[in-house]
Amino acid sequence: MNANKVVCTRCRVAKERSDFYGDQWSANGLKSKCKPCLKDVSRSRYAAVSREPFINPELLGPRPRCFTAQQWANWVAAERNSVIPYPSNGYCTSCTRVYQTIMKARNSCAHPDTTFVLVDSEVEGVRS
Repeated sequence: MNANKVVCTRCRVAKERSDFYGDQWSANGLKSKCKPCLKDVSRSRYAAVSREPFINPELLGPRPRCFTAQQWANWVAAERNSVIPYPSNGYCTSCTRVYQTIMKARNSCAHPDTTFVLVDSEVEGVRS
């Protein structure tokens, strides 16, 4: 094979080196997929993610009493930037027993029946 030709790992076609993007970490200095194949893969991934836009319904509601305005703004911003769908327990998932106790004492806990369980070595709030 010609030294200027590289085989794409996706389409299996030998192409010119100029048909590949550079990659400083690969042995030959090029990506393993050609430019058209990488473009196709990117489009497919984007289409799969954006086909069903997700909006956490809690983002649309009013600010819960247990959040300050700044805390709520931070939570909403983080939730909007999240690529993982929100947990079924919404903002209570991020709560702690200590914070819940404080909010209950102030009569500001939106879900006082939330319990805390160990999930994947982390404690999460679960609404009852």
